[in-house]
Amino acid sequence: SQLIQAIADQKVVLVHYKKFNSDAEKEYTIHPYIIKEFQHFWYLTGYVEGYNEVRTFGIDRITAVTAIEEEFKEADTVGFNANAYFKNCLGVTTLDRKPEKVVLSFSPQRGNYLKSQPLHASQKILVDNDDEFKIELLLISNFELRNVILSFGADVKVLEPASLKESIIEAMKTAIDNY
Repeated sequence: SQLIQAIADQKVVLVHYKKFNSDAEKEYTIHPYIIKEFQHFWYLTGYVEGYNEVRTFGIDRITAVTAIEEEFKEADTVGFNANAYFKNCLGVTTLDRKPEKVVLSFSPQRGNYLKSQPLHASQKILVDNDDEFKIELLLISNFELRNVILSFGADVKVLEPASLKESIIEAMKTAIDNY
């Protein structure tokens, strides 16, 4: 609720943040712009002083929030537009990458699900028949995209790009080695 209020009041906040893979906490001075949900987790996106860039933080990893008296930098003054920022992103990790064409082939049964629940707004159906359901997406290749693809198991095959295909192959090999 403190973050929602800070966004509404355009207040700068000092956030104590602990990455999931670290024992150390770090302080960030953030000009908060939006709160976004992805797969039942909530994230704060805002301009981070000292880094001079917009970043996203998992709210579940924020350990303390304090409003501070500092001039608030509005989103447009730092070049942030939430719709544009997340346009080619599945999830919340935008990275510093350009979106690329992602082509996925699914079983026809999975295709029925994906017609009613598209993976992303950029989804275009390329093939829809009794043998295959193939789609094209324009996305940044990130952690969340790889996890979503892996969640489909044997019902999906990455056709493009080659780098994403190799990443999925490596993840699946690692999973097999765990058994």
